[in-house]
Amino acid sequence: MREFIPMKKLNIIFSTTRQWNPGDEFILQGVRNVLKELEVDHCPVIYNRNPDIRPSHQDRQLFRTSKLPSDFNSQVDFVDLEANLKLGFFDNSLKPDTNCEFVDWVIMSGTPEWCSAKMTDLYSSILRYNLPVMIIGVGGNCDIYHESYREVISKSKLLTVRDHNTFKAVSNQGFSAEEIPCPALLSAEFNQERNIQTVKKIALIYHATAADSVIWNGFSSDAYEYTNSLYRRMLSHYAGQYQFSIVCHYIDEIPLARRDFPDMEIEYSFDSNDYYNIYSQFDLVVGPRVHGVGVAASLGVPGIAISHDSRGSTTKGFLAEVLSVGTPEPEAFAKIADMIANIASRSANLRKHKRLTMDRYKTLVRDALNDRVVNYQSSWDISSRHAFTMEELRPLASALEAIKLGVATEKESDRTAALAPEIRTRLINIENKINYLMNRQQ
Repeated sequence: MREFIPMKKLNIIFSTTRQWNPGDEFILQGVRNVLKELEVDHCPVIYNRNPDIRPSHQDRQLFRTSKLPSDFNSQVDFVDLEANLKLGFFDNSLKPDTNCEFVDWVIMSGTPEWCSAKMTDLYSSILRYNLPVMIIGVGGNCDIYHESYREVISKSKLLTVRDHNTFKAVSNQGFSAEEIPCPALLSAEFNQERNIQTVKKIALIYHATAADSVIWNGFSSDAYEYTNSLYRRMLSHYAGQYQFSIVCHYIDEIPLARRDFPDMEIEYSFDSNDYYNIYSQFDLVVGPRVHGVGVAASLGVPGIAISHDSRGSTTKGFLAEVLSVGTPEPEAFAKIADMIANIASRSANLRKHKRLTMDRYKTLVRDALNDRVVNYQSSWDISSRHAFTMEELRPLASALEAIKLGVATEKESDRTAALAPEIRTRLINIENKINYLMNRQQ
């Protein structure tokens, strides 16, 4: 371990989301707590991956009041059209054309989206301004969206992953990484930790289906049915023994949770910082939200995770018991009973585990900060591709807004249905004009 070299106040870009999934904000707080432990003074700037700003189909949305259908990805023509006609955004975060000469570091943390299409603007800026990068505790696959990403990843000063599946995926791509628990484990301050001796209150983390909530923030109907069935059985089996509450992470879930559990107290906040107080009320948490289990673990509160996709393995880094969707009820209840019986030792082990994880991160991040020199050979400036057609696309955007307004003000359903072919034709004509403009510059 090298001695840490004191430095000036750093300007750091963090890849995260705001007002989308508080899990990303827990992860960011964990990373910033590592920097705090190292006494690294910094100005945080964010690259916001909220899909309202950066949709998965890369560049922007026009219909900002529209709720995307559950079969969104199959409607490629609609996706491409609105992606091209949403021009810019006003969010207080890094823009595609932000001058990044002031930036000292870029830190990507926690997300499965670290090498996806949503990251094009950031990778372009990294290459354009020769910015050093740390990739910390990322998950998911290693499906590299663009070949220029590869040099950035290979020259990153630190690459850690949060689960073994990601470790294998990254290794198979030829990158060297270390496997360490997700930084969300470090999100609560050490003085916020609880020393739990017995179970009195249990949090049940609610999760809606994608059809009832929004895509990318919901899960399958099978997982929903299994989770709610387990909750109802727990409420019946433990009636009078423990106090239960529902915890929601996304606003659409509140009325749904009220519908499904009408007599239950429901906890929710738009502010991710409030979840430290919310989860610290409980002695045990159960649920399918990976980072609900994670932020509870950071507080010393043990968890039982309901794994519904590949992200579930992340909860092993939170020392959670893991139930797969479909785990037989007797097996599930045996694990719940064991967790309750051993809650004191589980809580103590979590606190030790968190301290060891923090020490490991501090060593790795300290060494990385001492080595910020990087020289990229690749060049991939996507900003010029967008800027070339901005003025030409403005009237097309106005035309599409007029179409949208016409549909919105049409009240009679039969009249709307009659208008559908005409609207469709006008949309296709606008899309053809866009394709012409885009192809002309290639």
